[in-house]
Amino acid sequence: MTVMDWLEDPDPRRGLRFAATDGSWPMVSYADLADRVRAAAGALRSEGVGPGDRVGLVFPTGPEFVTALFGVWAVRAVPCPVAPPGLVLRDAAYTAHLDGLARAVDMSALVVAGQYADAVSQAARARGIRVLHDLRGPAADVVARGPSNPALVQFSSGSTSRPKGIVIGSGALRHHLSAIADWLGVTRATPAANWAPLHHDMGLVGCLLTPMAQGADVWLMSPEHFLRRPVEWLRCLGEHGASKAVSTCFGLEHILRRVNPAALAGMDFTGWDALVIGAERIRPEVVARFGALLEPFGLRRSALMPAYGMAESTLAVTGSPRTEEPVHRHIDAASLRIGEPVRPLDAGKGGTPVMACGSPLSGTGVEVADIDGTPLPEGHLGEIRVSGRSLADGYAEGGALPGTAFTGGLTTGDVGFLAAGELYVMGRYGDSVKVHGRVVFAEDLELLVRSALPEVGSCVLLLGEDGGGAKAVALVQRIDPPRAAALTSLLLPHLPGVAVELRRTPPRAILRTTSGKPRRRPMWKQLSYGWSPGEVVEAAPAKSTMG
Repeated sequence: MTVMDWLEDPDPRRGLRFAATDGSWPMVSYADLADRVRAAAGALRSEGVGPGDRVGLVFPTGPEFVTALFGVWAVRAVPCPVAPPGLVLRDAAYTAHLDGLARAVDMSALVVAGQYADAVSQAARARGIRVLHDLRGPAADVVARGPSNPALVQFSSGSTSRPKGIVIGSGALRHHLSAIADWLGVTRATPAANWAPLHHDMGLVGCLLTPMAQGADVWLMSPEHFLRRPVEWLRCLGEHGASKAVSTCFGLEHILRRVNPAALAGMDFTGWDALVIGAERIRPEVVARFGALLEPFGLRRSALMPAYGMAESTLAVTGSPRTEEPVHRHIDAASLRIGEPVRPLDAGKGGTPVMACGSPLSGTGVEVADIDGTPLPEGHLGEIRVSGRSLADGYAEGGALPGTAFTGGLTTGDVGFLAAGELYVMGRYGDSVKVHGRVVFAEDLELLVRSALPEVGSCVLLLGEDGGGAKAVALVQRIDPPRAAALTSLLLPHLPGVAVELRRTPPRAILRTTSGKPRRRPMWKQLSYGWSPGEVVEAAPAKSTMG
């Protein structure tokens, strides 16, 4: 089965439903979508777009994106979905961003939504790239066959450097869609609901292409709509019959903030059997609270399925089974050392909770390795390495991202451990600092702040080395002298020998990826070049002993 099989005999009874501002979900049937794809293919051919051309797609969530995506595939070109302006970047910053992506993958054309034409045209003109925003042409004959090779270019999130193009082969895409369908039990009769952006691997591969490859119904909502009205996404699953979905941990937190039990009255989640949770460090307490909110309305805890993945592996690497409740362990985060066993602790003894992200998907291998590449046994902390049939061909520009490389497999730059066959992810090498031989991760410090000082609100930690040695910079939005003193006192015992600096930061100063993750490495690099994300409210020099 390929992602384009539905074009052979498109079902007029099933299709894609898109959230409207009035609360309705108008459907574009597969039969209607097939007509639109043929027209798009005709328009693209008339503009000279053909086999092997790399074509940028700049669209919000909507039928136009799906039409353009399959239209590009129909003419044997290579789609390169790009985040539209306004999600994270806008104006001159977006022009520079798009220019970099177009150069990285050697785009020959950009297909854009009409409202983005002006924002895109400046970058396109600078590179001599054609901009197309009307794909209504004479219908072309379309053969229902899989995408050419390569099939797709996905862009990295940008959490460690500027986004790079990741070239996904047709074989990798075909295998991965099948592996996800087997893992989640996706069939023609299992509708999916999605709010993740369609330019991102989680939204594109996980909750658009996987159900479409089976000819299933898909309910699609833009991230902006989800942020405004998250309860409408829940209605897809509690009223309209969708049974598969994906979300970030941030998305679950947003629901917990905005949706109360009264808003769920009348909903029934007994048919919802798979919610994949990924894209960032997963916090067990958030998963538990989300389960507690929806359990009275029929949601089974086994439907909550933490996972680990990345665009370099098409999407998912590991995933929790649908038949078991999610599990987590408490570990001694203060004693983490690469190559050594992870020490378990009881929950009541100060242990840090870490979520299990499941076992490898079919055709995928995972191992944890020491600094020199030697595989480590279960329970030992090391770098996560991935192999298998879903791996990308490499980066469009060649080379590698910081900490990530294709060397007989995928060296991820992520750190974690295996236990009972499941993967536990701690963080990235680049988002950590060594303290007396042990490794301290930014995510663990942020979790500490969130738990001990919730009144501080959002706190992003940057860790690294500057000219004076190891340093931690805490970026916070709501901070006064008493809170600053309390935050410094909280962090210092965990960072002996590390200078600690607190900065009061305006809301938009923290750089984030299009999926909402902090771009820690780029921010650290900019700090070294004199970037000031806010005023320094407290600074504590490095101390050589605890406390």
